[in-house]
Amino acid sequence: MDKKIALLIILLLVGGRTFSQVHYSIEGSTNHEYEGRKVALVMLEEDNRQADSTNVVNGKFVFKEELLQSCWAAVCIDGMGGIFTVLENGNIRICTDGKEGWCEGTPINDVFQKSWREYQVLNQAGIDAFKKLDSLNVETERKKELCAITREKVIKQTKEFIKRTVYENLDNIIPAFWIRIFQEQITVDELSTMLADASPMLKNNRFITKMISVQEGSNFVDSKVELPDGTKVYLSDYIGNGHYVLVNIWASWCGACIAELPEIRNAGEKYASKNLKLLSISIDRDRKNWEKALKRLGLPWTQVLADYSFVNSYGINKIPVLMLISPDGIILKRNFSIEDLNYLFQN
Repeated sequence: MDKKIALLIILLLVGGRTFSQVHYSIEGSTNHEYEGRKVALVMLEEDNRQADSTNVVNGKFVFKEELLQSCWAAVCIDGMGGIFTVLENGNIRICTDGKEGWCEGTPINDVFQKSWREYQVLNQAGIDAFKKLDSLNVETERKKELCAITREKVIKQTKEFIKRTVYENLDNIIPAFWIRIFQEQITVDELSTMLADASPMLKNNRFITKMISVQEGSNFVDSKVELPDGTKVYLSDYIGNGHYVLVNIWASWCGACIAELPEIRNAGEKYASKNLKLLSISIDRDRKNWEKALKRLGLPWTQVLADYSFVNSYGINKIPVLMLISPDGIILKRNFSIEDLNYLFQN
């Protein structure tokens, strides 16, 4: 047999085993108020890329395609929040009741939907607990104590939910969703333990691989950003160049972010002798709002604007966020408070 033909056959066989395709079909149904509205299929693992779109016709919509592997997506109907779904083999049904939507009909989606409903109950219980605290007629300090106790309880219950859901689904990509959403509550060691016995499907999921790449102890991931004058630059122009960098991730619409800025400024001045520089990264979607905020606040350190690829790469779920990066570009600490800098620089 000709060597070239033999090599081609081997490659085809290997390729057939490695790149099995996913054939999915999404069939959606809505009530009459959504008739004619746009429906978008958004690839969550690809920086929220819109892969396809259609319109609701006679209360129905359909998406069909092939993929190399299962992945996370969202079906977004105008006027309704995104409906999370796993694109996997089979016929996925998207159903709505006019207020919310859900997915069903395929194995992983059916299991995910069960965990999603469980989390919704857990989340609502937390919301109700804080509302109850707000209505209490007690002294401010006592209310702060009760809020701290409630917060710890909610975090504990959430972590227990995440841990159980992960270990029950190590053979699929459901854990990737929950780990991505709550990664600030999961330490590097906890993540490693969770994934130790995970299937290749889960370990190779893009949410997981991206999260692993930006854990404490990893090199920072470079990203293209913009200066206030519109110049395109890279994070590597400011990070990994021989000094510590305190990265502040914020947005003009975030009250907690604005409140933290004076403390960040003070930290920059206090630790300048420790070779610390400041870098603020805004995730504003409206550039004009960012520009107005910069003009109003007069922040004297480097300010850049990032797009969703940065948010997705670093798994940003809430702001403000602080990261401390070493002079050689290693992520030393994530998700800490400005007060922790004293401890970090002393150790």
